[in-house]
Amino acid sequence: MARTQTHNNVAIPEVHFNNTQHAQTGLDIVNLNFLYQKENLNHSPFLPHRVDFHCLLYIEKGESQHFIDFNHYPLTSDTCVFINRHQVHAFDLKNRPEGKLLLFTEDFIVKARTNIRTHLFAPIHYFQTKSPVIKLDETLKASIEALLGELLKEHQEEESDPLMLQLLFSSILLKLDKERNQDFSSLLSTRQIDQFSEFMARLSQRCREVKNASDYANMMEMSYKSLNLLCKLVANKTTKQLIDEEVILQAKRELAISQCQIQTLAFELGFDELSNFVKYFKKHTGFTPSKFRQSL
Repeated sequence: MARTQTHNNVAIPEVHFNNTQHAQTGLDIVNLNFLYQKENLNHSPFLPHRVDFHCLLYIEKGESQHFIDFNHYPLTSDTCVFINRHQVHAFDLKNRPEGKLLLFTEDFIVKARTNIRTHLFAPIHYFQTKSPVIKLDETLKASIEALLGELLKEHQEEESDPLMLQLLFSSILLKLDKERNQDFSSLLSTRQIDQFSEFMARLSQRCREVKNASDYANMMEMSYKSLNLLCKLVANKTTKQLIDEEVILQAKRELAISQCQIQTLAFELGFDELSNFVKYFKKHTGFTPSKFRQSL
């Protein structure tokens, strides 16, 4: 399981991967019923919490909604949900579907991806499909459950083979990737997907200090026009729109997680004047920062 790290001024806990038994492999598999009943967690799975690892949620039975980064996604049986590192999410307290939660570190996914070419845990929520949810048909469900069964067997071994875990997990990702991108992946080359992933990684790291689209193009040794065309192709949005979305997402997370003053947050996000930040936030959300925080 994971552990949480909280501070006196933090409203939403940040959860870190810290399973000593599986620390070397970087993969853990949890039955949802076990998660619901676990009492020694420092956080409630039903309340928003930010994860410092990736998650793959498989709903086997039941209907619910899953909260991910301030959006609610309806889920039904035979559904897979992708939750990226640093996203805020929460389980459905009322419905409590049955299924399994796979938790894995960034290092695990990097090693697994050396065996495959898939970008499910790139910034997938910006791709044209928009949703982190995949509904499995009967054929795909049978394949996923067979592979997941083998993964569970290996995971439960006293000395599990890290390479075997990576290969089995990679097979699951490939199956899901084929279903998710059957109409989308043919539009893009591997280089284009890599470039967009690099841009989104830079944006996530630098958006507090860099908000100019041309600056990101220079970092990537591309022309502004080329980067803008790439963003439109992949996300159907301009580079500037993606920059604004990332700034707003980080602002929302900070407003939810931290009790810091809004003026301090405005400065940390690169705004010289509080009024400019308030106008910017309201323009993109319809709320002032204080109203958004109250709504949580």
